[in-house]
Amino acid sequence: MSKIMILSDSYKHSASSKQIGEWLKEGFLMQDKHLDIDVFPVADGGEGTLEALLSSLGGVKKQTNVPGIFGETISVSYGKNESSIFIESAEVIGIEKTGNLNPWSASSYGLGVLMKRLIIEDKPKKIYIGIGGTATNDGGIGFLQGLGADVLDNKSEQVTKGMKGLSLVNSITLSAVDDLFKEVEVIVLSDVQNPLCGPTGATYLFGPQKGVEEKDLASVDVWMEKFAIKLSQHLGVSLQEKPGSGAAGGLGLALMALPNVTFQSGVESILEMAGIEKKLKRYDLVITGEGRMDGQSQLGKVPIGIAKMTRESHVPLFAIVGSQSRNQKDNYKLGIDLIIDCVNEPMSLNQAIENVEVLVKNASQTAYYAYKLIEKFGEKER
Repeated sequence: MSKIMILSDSYKHSASSKQIGEWLKEGFLMQDKHLDIDVFPVADGGEGTLEALLSSLGGVKKQTNVPGIFGETISVSYGKNESSIFIESAEVIGIEKTGNLNPWSASSYGLGVLMKRLIIEDKPKKIYIGIGGTATNDGGIGFLQGLGADVLDNKSEQVTKGMKGLSLVNSITLSAVDDLFKEVEVIVLSDVQNPLCGPTGATYLFGPQKGVEEKDLASVDVWMEKFAIKLSQHLGVSLQEKPGSGAAGGLGLALMALPNVTFQSGVESILEMAGIEKKLKRYDLVITGEGRMDGQSQLGKVPIGIAKMTRESHVPLFAIVGSQSRNQKDNYKLGIDLIIDCVNEPMSLNQAIENVEVLVKNASQTAYYAYKLIEKFGEKER
């Protein structure tokens, strides 16, 4: 009897890691009810990180109210166990939290409010925070303000929330933030290693998907750099060139300003916490996936993180994805054995989202018969 491990990321705007995993499992069992299948929620720091952390480290999911992206009160989830707090940035400022992309006003303030409240109320020793999938491009200014920092304009007033505030920063004071984090270790789980500015930075690479217009990219990038320089001068260390500073619209930069902070690869850390590498050799096939597989998949995303492990363990790896770009040569070279699209006929994005459960189950049928070919011809190792 074949033993299968499912480690899929979420499909953006469609379904969580856990949902995708369960649908894939159902699809396989529809073909052979005797299969032994285990589903593990995984994430790269973006959507699904909270579920993955709770699954790996244990704890309970809690709810609270905080300011949303545009200041409105929203209900968000976080996790906690005896010593740690788990925060998923996408829960508070995620791009899926709003149907109105407006980077000029979108602020990370609520995320800072949440973290400050949890430190004061729960007194954790560690905070795990996943960053990714955000709708903000404010350099983390709002986040720092939410923690109690003074980010002031030339009138000694707090700068405007959102991307617009980047152009107004005159002075920064972080003493309240330093006091808050004296006894708290912060572990940042990030899905990208991009610098803050330039062609591969927060604004140019990810800004357009958050609503930043092409005509504004250059100006915003300059403002982002000026803010980073002021922040670096205040801290006495240069931050803007550091890998990961451009994650989550510059939220990575703001997190680097915290004391006792460590940046880790989101997917690698979560896989390690769950002990996936040790478990791999017990399985005959691993299934992974994400909403779209393209060049960005190589920038710390779930499928490639898993491919590094399966390649060493000589376990076949199939990726079931919502869609894929035309050229997948690099992803195959990195260890993916087969990429299967969910979309099996002409349809709009909205139709694909509406029918995601059926499409995922259908794709798992294709994966099942592809693996049967491997079994038939005895190709147990690559």
